[in-house]
Parts: sequence; C-alpha cells; structure tokens
Amino acid sequence: MADKGKAKSEVPPPPPKKASLLKNVFFLSVLALVVLGLLVYISFDPQDLSDIEGYRETPGPPPLTARNLATVLENAAEDEHGVRITEKEINDYLLRTLKFEQEGIFKGRVAARGVWVRLEKDVAEVIIEREIMGKSHTISMYLRPEQQEQEDGAMLTKVHRSTGRWGRTRIFRGFMLLTKSSFVSLAEAYPKELDLLQAMFRSKVRVTIEEGTIEFLPPAP
Repeated sequence: MADKGKAKSEVPPPPPKKASLLKNVFFLSVLALVVLGLLVYISFDPQDLSDIEGYRETPGPPPLTARNLATVLENAAEDEHGVRITEKEINDYLLRTLKFEQEGIFKGRVAARGVWVRLEKDVAEVIIEREIMGKSHTISMYLRPEQQEQEDGAMLTKVHRSTGRWGRTRIFRGFMLLTKSSFVSLAEAYPKELDLLQAMFRSKVRVTIEEGTIEFLPPAP
C-alpha cells in the first residue's frame, strides 16, 4: 500500500492552463510566420500578365488616342446613360495617368513596373507589378461588386475585396491586410474617378463585368 501511495505522489501535476495557452499561442505564431515566409517566397513566382489587354512587358510612351475615362464616367453620371469600357482602355488610361513609384524603406531597392487590371466574369483583378533585385514580383486584389435593390428602389452596392494573389497563389483576408497600404495609395491617386463611380452607384446604375469589359447600365425606367 505504501508503494502505491508513493507512486501516486510522484505523478507530475498537470501544467497550469495559462502555461498551456501561452504554449499554443507560441506555436500558432511560429506557424503564421512560416506561412508568411512561404507566401513571400512564392510571390516571386509572378503570375503571367501576357493575357491582359494593354499590358506592356517593356516600358514605352503611353498611348495618346485612348478615351479619357474620367470624362467618360462624368458624362455617364450626369446624363444617366450606359457606358461600356474595355480592359485595354483601362490599362491604357493607367499608363497615361498613373505616376507609379516605390516609396518607403524599399525605395531605391524596388523598381515599380506598373499597375494592370484584368477583367473576368463578375470580378476585376487589380495587379501591382514590381521588380525586386532583378526579379518580377506581383501582388493583386480581387474586386467583386455585389448589388441588391432595396425596397425603396435604391441600389445597395458592395465591393468585396478580401481576396487576392501573391504571385500565382491566392490569399485571403488576413494576409491581404499586409498589402492593403499599396492598394490604398493606388486608390488615392484616382479620387475623381472613384467619386464618380460612387455617384453612379447611388443613382441605381448597374455594373456588369464580363471577360475583357465592364459595363455600367442606366437605372431601369
């Protein structure tokens, strides 16, 4: 009997819950760092951009004959008429109007190559292309508009942007926060165009995205 009592007394007590929780947090943090490192690595396997209408692999003078999309949107918003814009027109407009430079601690080490838009069924993919240490690097954000007509006839428009790609690999909300500042800076370069789009959505304009085109339809009579 004495031996049994001694054996029981030698069993180590279970670890306190706080220590167990800290241990789990530590392993989750390490796992997150590993996943982040892997995503950074695979982002240097850039996606193929050659299918994008208007994409330029090598720099050159911007096109001069394309429509001014700010004016196109302004006329559509004022007159409440439909307008259809192609993928090539968007990328030509970006080439003409966007001054794309790398800022922050990576300035001088990273070369900005361009911003491109790919239009597919129901979604627009905005892609930022850079060159880092001689290697192409791409990150992107998917913009998926969702519209729902309300009881009072107003059109509620939401633009979902919680997914994107680092290189060829698709990523989701948590990691998209790490590249959010780049896309915020891009949006800040086009305040007029974004204000016009918001005004069009408030006036019940319907948006349809197809392969290579985006169309804004006037409100139904």
